[in-house]
Amino acid sequence: MIKNEEDRESIIKQWKAVRLYQAMVRTNTVGAFAGGAVLMPDFLNGCNTLVLIFAFAVFERTLQILRSENAYPEPPEGRTGFKALMLASRTSLPWIDFDLMSEGRDERHRAAHGLKIVPRAECWRYIDAIERELVSWRALPGPIVAEYVITRGQAQ
Repeated sequence: MIKNEEDRESIIKQWKAVRLYQAMVRTNTVGAFAGGAVLMPDFLNGCNTLVLIFAFAVFERTLQILRSENAYPEPPEGRTGFKALMLASRTSLPWIDFDLMSEGRDERHRAAHGLKIVPRAECWRYIDAIERELVSWRALPGPIVAEYVITRGQAQ
């Protein structure tokens, strides 16, 4: 759906980074527990919340690109924020679950601006939902799988 190939490649690259950071957090968490470390739940959830904030930034950028390509109407005058972009695109883009994405956007807002820590399971649910939307809009070629492996103390 994104016409400009350079913009589409940028979204794909950024989304791969989201999935890589998510894999890094997951791998290091498992590795720490396996090594007998005690990690505080807020720290782990905080790491996942940062990935969630990044994931929604990629999603918002995708909406901005699609808006610039006239894939949906302009938001009402004076409205330029994330919520306005979502609402303006609601009837024009093939949304899979607009309500879930709206809920996730609100959680992201509370995390980014209100210092709320979002539980890991919720972060992953929203990140997966973002990916489904991006695939549906053909901004991504398909689900992205990223692996992050630690071998003898070295990340690969």
